[in-house]
Amino acid sequence: MTCSIKWLLRRNACHAEGFEVVYAVYFKLGFGSFMGQKPFTAKGLLRIFNATGYSFQGIKRAWKTEAAVRQEFMLALILLPLAVVIAQTVTQLVLMILSLFIVIITELLNTAIEYVVDRIGSERHDLSGAAKDIASAAVFFGLLQAATVWGLIILSNLNLVSLPLF
Repeated sequence: MTCSIKWLLRRNACHAEGFEVVYAVYFKLGFGSFMGQKPFTAKGLLRIFNATGYSFQGIKRAWKTEAAVRQEFMLALILLPLAVVIAQTVTQLVLMILSLFIVIITELLNTAIEYVVDRIGSERHDLSGAAKDIASAAVFFGLLQAATVWGLIILSNLNLVSLPLF
C-alpha cells in the first residue's frame, strides 16, 4: 500500500485537484514527513525555550556581522534611559520605546533578507538588488518614524507645538 500511495503522489504532483487528497491520505496513514515537514517539533515550554535560544543566536550573529545592527542597538541603549527622562506620560514613554523597537526589528529583518539573498547566489540580479533595496527602505522608514515620534514628543513637551485632537 505504501508503494501505491507514493506512486499516486508522483503521478498527481502536477494535478492540483488530486494532490490535496493524496497529500491528506499520505499523512492520515502515517507515512512520515512530506515536502520538508519536520518529523519532530517540540511542544509547550520546550518549544518556547528553544525559540528563545534561536532568537538569541540570531541577535548574536547579527551583532557580530552587521555594523548597522550594532549602531542601532547602541542608539537604543542610549535613548532608552533618555526616554524615561524626556517622557512626561506613560503614553509618551511607550511610544518612544516602541519606536526604538521598530527600528531594531526592521534592521534585523533587513539583515535576514540580505542573508537569504546572499545565500541564493553571488551573481548580480535585479530582483536580488530590489529585495535588498526594499528591505533597506523599510529600515529608513523605521528610523524616520522614530525621529518623528521623538521629535514631536520633545517639541510637545517644550510647548513648541500642540497637536489638536479633533
